[in-house]
Amino acid sequence: MTKQRIYALAILLTVVMAGLIVNQSILLINGMTQSQKVFEDQMNDVLAEVSEDLKFYDYSPFVNSAVDSAMDADSIRRDSLVLANLQAIFDFTIFLKEEKAVHTFELLGDSSEGDLAILQLFQDLKSRSSQSVLINQDLQNVLSTKTNDLKRKQPEVTDELIQELLDARLKERSLTMSYSLKSSTRPYGGMKLSPSAKENENYFERLVFKNELTGSYHGKLIVLVNNRNQFIWYQNLLFIVTSVVLILFVSVGFVFSVITILRQRKISDLKTAFINNMTHELKTPVATIGIASQMLHEDNVVRASDKVIKYADIIKEENLRLGGHIEKVLQVAQLEQGSIKLNMKEVDVHHILDKLKSSYKLRIEAANGVLTEDRQAANHIIYGDEQHLYNLFSNLYDNAIKYSEDELTIAVTTRSNQKFLEIVIRDNGIGMSSSVQRHIFDAFFRESSGNIHNVKGFGLGLSYVKAMTERHAGSIRVESEEGQFAEFTLIFPLNNEK
Repeated sequence: MTKQRIYALAILLTVVMAGLIVNQSILLINGMTQSQKVFEDQMNDVLAEVSEDLKFYDYSPFVNSAVDSAMDADSIRRDSLVLANLQAIFDFTIFLKEEKAVHTFELLGDSSEGDLAILQLFQDLKSRSSQSVLINQDLQNVLSTKTNDLKRKQPEVTDELIQELLDARLKERSLTMSYSLKSSTRPYGGMKLSPSAKENENYFERLVFKNELTGSYHGKLIVLVNNRNQFIWYQNLLFIVTSVVLILFVSVGFVFSVITILRQRKISDLKTAFINNMTHELKTPVATIGIASQMLHEDNVVRASDKVIKYADIIKEENLRLGGHIEKVLQVAQLEQGSIKLNMKEVDVHHILDKLKSSYKLRIEAANGVLTEDRQAANHIIYGDEQHLYNLFSNLYDNAIKYSEDELTIAVTTRSNQKFLEIVIRDNGIGMSSSVQRHIFDAFFRESSGNIHNVKGFGLGLSYVKAMTERHAGSIRVESEEGQFAEFTLIFPLNNEK
C-alpha cells in the first residue's frame, strides 16, 4: 500500500470517527433535552395530582351546608366561604343584601372567640342597617359545632401531610430525587419568591384550595428540586455509558488500525530493503563462484595444479558463505513460526566464550582490535542449545566488528548470583541513537542514515539474538550512546530445567 493510500485511509477513518462522535453527542443532547421535558411534565402532573388529593381536606362544602341552613335568608346571605385549616382557621365572607357591603371575619374552631366575633360583627351590621337583621343564635352554634367536628374527623393540612402525598405521587413515577417543599395554605396567603428563584429551572409551583364560587385560589405548593441535573443524568446513564464505551472501542480500533497499517507499511519497506540486500549478498558469492568455475575451464589453469587448488578454495569459501546467508534466513523464518527445535542440555557459557575467542582472534587482529574478558561468574552453567548459543554470541561479535572504527575494543564480562548468569558484551564502535535502539531487535531493521547504511547485512542478526535469548528463558537489553559505545546485556537463568 502506497503512502498516499495510507494517508487517504487515515483521513477517511478520522472523518468517520469524528462523525460518530458528533452523532452520538447530538443524540445525547437530544436525549437530555427530552428527559428534561418529560421530567417537567411529570413534576407538573405530580403537583396537579397532589392538588386534587388536597381537595379531600377542603372543609368548605361541609361548613357551607351548615351555614346555609342556619342563615336568615331574608336579611343576610353568605357570598362565599373560604377555609384553610393549617391553623384550623375558618374565614367567612357575608354581606347585607340591601347594603351589599362585604365583611370578612375569622372563626377559630376550638375557641369561643370566634362566636364572639360573629356576634359583634352582626351587631355592627345591624346598627348600621336600615333593615333589621336577625341574628340567629343557631348560626353561631352550628359554626362552632361544625368546625370542631371537622377537626376531629379530618387531619390538619400540614407540611408533613403534603410531603407524604407528594412522596407517594413521586414514587408512582419512580422519581426519587431530593427536593425541598414549601407551602402556604392560609387563605389569601402566598409564598414570596425572588424573580431569580422563579426563573430557576428547579422551581415548580401549583395553586391549591380553589374557591369554587369565586374561582380564586388560596394556597400554593412550591417544590424546589435539589439535584435535578444529577437525576436527569442518572436517568440517561445507560445511554451515556453505552455511547462512551462505543466511542472508546471505535477510537481504540481506529488507532489500532492506523498503527497496524503504518507498521505493516514499515515492515513492507524493511522487507523490500531486505530483498535488495539479500539479492546483493547472494549475487556476490554466486558471481565469484561463476568466475572461479570459468577459470577452471582455461587450459593454462588446468595444467597448473596450484591455480586449480586456489580457485577450488574460492568456490568452497563462497559456497560456505552462500550457505551461511541462506541458513540465517531459514533460522529467522523458523523462529517466527516457532518450528525450530533446540537440543537442550547443560552448557558451559565460558566454554562457548573460549571457542569464540579462538574463532575471532584473526578477525579482531585484522581490525586492529583487542578482546578483553572479565569472568567474574562463579556459576556459568545454563540449560540450553550450545550451537544456537554460539551463534547468538557470534552475532554480537560480528556487529562489534562491523560497526567499529579505528581501534576496536570488545569487552566481555560475566557475573552470576544464585539465580541468574549475566553476560555483558561492550564495544567502542559508532553506537546508536535512542530511536534506533527501539527497533534494533525488529526483523529486517537496518538504520538508513550515517555510516550504518554502508555495512552489509540483512538486518536479521539482532532479531535472531533476541528470539533465541527468549527461547532460553532469558532477556536482553541494550545501552548505547551514539559515537561512543554499544553494550548488550544478556541474562539467563541458572539450572533452568526443561
